[in-house]
Parts: sequence; structure tokens; C-alpha cells
Amino acid sequence: MRETLLIRFAEHSADGVDFVRLDEAGKPVAESQHGSLTEAAMLAAGLRVVVLVPAADLLLARAAVPTNNRQRARKAVPFALEEQLAEDVDALHFALGVRDSDGQWPVAVVAQARMDDWLAQLNEAGILPDRLLPESTALPLEPGSSSLLLEADRVLLREQPWSAQIATPETLPVLLDMLVARSEAGVDLQVWHCGGELPVWMEPVSARIEPCKGGALAVLAKGLVAADAGVDLLQGAYSRKEQYGRLWRPWRAAAVLMLVGALVSAVQQGLHYRSLKAESATLTTQIEQIYQQAMPGGRMVNPRVQMEQQLNSLRRQQGAGSTDFLGLIGQMGGVFSATPGVELSAASFRDGRLDLELTANDVQTLDRLKQQLTEQGGLSVEIQSATTGANQRVQGRLRIEGAPS
Repeated sequence: MRETLLIRFAEHSADGVDFVRLDEAGKPVAESQHGSLTEAAMLAAGLRVVVLVPAADLLLARAAVPTNNRQRARKAVPFALEEQLAEDVDALHFALGVRDSDGQWPVAVVAQARMDDWLAQLNEAGILPDRLLPESTALPLEPGSSSLLLEADRVLLREQPWSAQIATPETLPVLLDMLVARSEAGVDLQVWHCGGELPVWMEPVSARIEPCKGGALAVLAKGLVAADAGVDLLQGAYSRKEQYGRLWRPWRAAAVLMLVGALVSAVQQGLHYRSLKAESATLTTQIEQIYQQAMPGGRMVNPRVQMEQQLNSLRRQQGAGSTDFLGLIGQMGGVFSATPGVELSAASFRDGRLDLELTANDVQTLDRLKQQLTEQGGLSVEIQSATTGANQRVQGRLRIEGAPS
């Protein structure tokens, strides 16, 4: 079993909670503390969280329902106990234990409003409990004996595994009278003295008194292992599955929007990548065409790299700024790749002049190409012709020469 954070609710929520950390054997590793749920939550990370709720807010009962099926019993129990309850069964939560040898189901009955309040306080503090138990079932109980937890302002008496009484110190004598009246052979009573004054024990009561070391919560921690076999209030509409659902529902719309946003972004990225890939393929084709025109019959492996190698070789031989074909190609290559909407149709080189036949989207694109070749490529450019075809694209002819030094 994991280490456990044991939390005990007070009868009044304004009084805060008691909490203590238990090791894997269920023993406290430090003194119990009193504070807010927020303070308790600081210790909850990685721990199993068990919460004890006030016995005064619950009714422990047994119901004779003739079925071994837990789901059917859960539906039938409210009607079997209806006559014992003052409230409408629709406003109550019924939690079942393990069916006993007499065929009866132990049942803990609590108002749904109290369950909602406890869980709301826990969730607000960031605590999702693993178990929610009646504190009375955590009070240690030995066979043939009764247990009494005496605190400064309250008394908890557990007579049987599924029977508990709540009283004040002032009404404790009356509670003991009732206990003696139901017993024929006297009462063996284990008393944990955690506060308040001890009563005067009448003769049929044999009381074994033990002081609380570590407070009442340390006493309840002793019975926690046995309580695990009892009833957990987190079942039915308050099961862990339903708790997760309640926490998830407010965020579900936001999560859907985030998922849709992520899908839209992924589609946009895909389309952008596809566009870039198509543009890259077009540029590669243009480079290959220029290479084939410049070096007909040459073996083409990587035309861009091969052309750069030829350019570097010729520049080393002739010097930069030469007006040979490859020199002109090298100067204008970057400008062509940066000017969309231009397609090269043919090229010829003679006497240091490069004549290009090309197709552009419009005259403005042709003028922009000329300006960029002049400014960025350092070339002398002349538009020799520009005619608009049937498809509204401009067919032009450029003459390019190296700019005079």
C-alpha cells in the first residue's frame, strides 16, 4: 500500500481539518496537524488520500435485500430503508458495504448536499480523494468489546462493526446507561481519552483507558486498515469515474477548441509545405533548362552545383566581372530565382551579349526584372520587345551584357 494522507473533516467546515501522513504500514510519520484543506493539499502529491467525514452527518444501517447482485441491491436499498428515513430518498446518497453472513447489506446514508459540499471543498483545494469513509468505521474495535473516543466537545461510541453513536460529554452517562441496558454480561469498553473529563464508570462497565498519543486522528489511523473493508462513500454517482468526469466537463469545450486549432494549424502547415515543395520543383526545372542550354550534351547530376563549379573555374581563369556566358548567368541567377511569374523560353549568347526569350505575367513584372538585374546583378539590360499574347501573358526579349567597369 502506498503512503497515505489521512484527512478528517470537522463537524463544522469552518473549524478546518486534521491531517496526518501515514507510512506504508499505516503508522503516522509525524504529528497530526490542524489547518485548512489547502495546507493539507501541499502534502497530498503522490500519496493515497483517505478522507474521514463526521459520523454525525451519516446514518449507519443494515438492509435486508434478497439479492447478491450489488447493482440491484443499490437500487433496492433506498426503498428498504425508506420508513427509517426522515428525508426524501431522492435527496440522499446510499453507499453499500459488503453483504454479511446474515444476507444483509451494510449501508451508509448521507445527504447528497453534504457529499457535494465535501467534494467541492476538496476539489477547490486540488484534492481528489481515493476513499471517503465515515469516521466511526475507522475507530478501532475488538471482538466482544466497544470503543469510545472521548474528545473535549464530543464523544464517539462504536458498539458493533456497523453501529455507532454520537454524543456530547454531558450526555455520555445517558449513552452508557443505554449501552449497559442492552448488555447482559457487562460492558467491556476501550476508551481513548483525547480530551475532556472522564466520567464515573458504573459497576457493569469495565473501562480500559488509553491516552491519545498524537491526537484523535492517530487513533483513527489505527483502524484505517479495517475500515478499508467497510464502506467507501465514493460509489455510484460519486465514484472516482464520476469525479473525473465532473472535473473534465468544464474543460471539455476548451479541449475541443484546442484540438480543432491544432488540426487547422497542421493542415495550414501541410499546405504551405506543399506550396514550397512545388515552387522548389519549378525552380529546379528552370535551373536544369538553363544548364542544358548552356552545356548541351553535358552529363547532368546536380546542375546548380555543376554550374557554380564551372563559374568558379572560369572566374579564376578570366577574373571576376567577365562578359562570358557563364559569368552573365552567375550574375543574374539569383535575380531570376527571386522574381516570381517569369518563365525562360530560350537563350543565346554571342559577342558577350546574352539574349533571353521569356514569358512574364505582365509588363510590370518584365520591368521589375530589368530593374533588379541592373541594380542587384550589376548588368546592362535592354528590353528589345514585349508583346501580349492571347493568354494575356507578356512575351519578351531581353539583351543582357556585363555592365561597363
